Amino acid sequence: MYDEFLQKIDKLYQDDRKKLRTGTILYGNLYEDRWQTHIQKPLTFEELHSLEDEIGNLPEDFKEFLLTSNGCYLFDILRVAGKQDGYKGMTIEEQIHQPISFRNIPPYSRDRKRLDGLFVFADSMATGTFFVYNGEGQILQMDMRSFKPIDTYPNLLELLEEVFKEGERLVLNKDYLDFD
Repeated sequence: MYDEFLQKIDKLYQDDRKKLRTGTILYGNLYEDRWQTHIQKPLTFEELHSLEDEIGNLPEDFKEFLLTSNGCYLFDILRVAGKQDGYKGMTIEEQIHQPISFRNIPPYSRDRKRLDGLFVFADSMATGTFFVYNGEGQILQMDMRSFKPIDTYPNLLELLEEVFKEGERLVLNKDYLDFD
């Protein structure tokens, strides 16, 4: 299921890619070392179990995603957390393109008490929002400041498909988001 999604990204960018020693694939070179999309190498089952030991049980569809891509950064729109390897022996480029840690997503690190019962796994600088799984396995897009829900997605794949639609528009129009 997620393999097909990643194949769509690969096809969209065609030859505009670079594979790092760490297994991370960078897509959409904008300038110098700035890339529009990063897809991490998948976790092994052992790494997934280690991550669950560290942060607790993960939603089933999210575990399936991590076994396909250990987090990602999509079209400058969505940043999905993953398990970091540490930085020993990595180049600066490899360090920069590590997945974000779950604990480094701003709402998680800033106000954990307001997120009881929710699993924070992604954020978006482009929209000023973050994403959580609720107790029913749905994904809520929440405002970074007010913590109010803005949108709901039935599962992770639906969220990724919505991001892909916008990202595809950006790529085809040779447009990109600038955060300066």
